[in-house]
Amino acid sequence: MLLLPGCAASDVGNVYRDVRSSVYSLRGVKLVPYYSNNLYDFYYDTQSVRYRSDQYVTVTSIMFPRNEEGKAKRIKDMQANGHWKAQLMYAGYSHTALTYEIDCPNRVARNMSMLDFANNDIIYKELDVFSWKRYVSEESDLDSLSHTLCP
Repeated sequence: MLLLPGCAASDVGNVYRDVRSSVYSLRGVKLVPYYSNNLYDFYYDTQSVRYRSDQYVTVTSIMFPRNEEGKAKRIKDMQANGHWKAQLMYAGYSHTALTYEIDCPNRVARNMSMLDFANNDIIYKELDVFSWKRYVSEESDLDSLSHTLCP
């Protein structure tokens, strides 16, 4: 058995659905599931977690569509944002990488970057720092991520 750097034999059976064939598994990145809904599965990259203080943590989250409905939702969202070529651009859509900064005590987060991928190539990116966003509900991906990472 050939293992990539950073991987252990115990990791072999712990590979999740789309993660097995993703660029992340090929690079030995350890993704941990933290939330799932009927459209997407959410994972965070354990190597990306950075604590700046007891208040702030930054982390990269990977969102994989669970089905064609999840892909269609992403296309619809992009069309709603004025990207009229979204249907063509997202034909091979595979996942989104999001970098968050979480303010743990105040229970808010901001999306620092977003990269959409198709066939492991970047098809869309936003690198501006977005404004602080309150957690929508206790059943959101950000709420689950904050409960996982915040002290």
